[in-house]
Amino acid sequence: MEKGLCDFLKFEQPYLQQVICRDEIDLAIIDILLGAGSEGMLPKDIAARLASYKVSRWHVSRRLVRMNNRLKEEIGRNVAEKRGWKWAVTSFMNENWRSTQEEVVCLRKNYQE
Repeated sequence: MEKGLCDFLKFEQPYLQQVICRDEIDLAIIDILLGAGSEGMLPKDIAARLASYKVSRWHVSRRLVRMNNRLKEEIGRNVAEKRGWKWAVTSFMNENWRSTQEEVVCLRKNYQE
């Protein structure tokens, strides 16, 4: 049902985080990509920012692919997409990761009317 209504719903950050992230490294990758904007970042630059976790650029790419698979399985959307050699968050993630509870409640009220 969520897949069919995905275009009309805004998903809360805690829900998306529960579906997408398996640990704090996944969460850190998303935060870095959200800060990078629409142009995205190279996996090696993301890995450099995560030096304390000791991840390589290959690990960053694999984690992004896994996060995409988890979200695609749940609601049919991607977390990030490749733009040339760089990864960037999708517009879906950009809108929904930053949505607040008030926006979700307002949207539901408008949908029920």
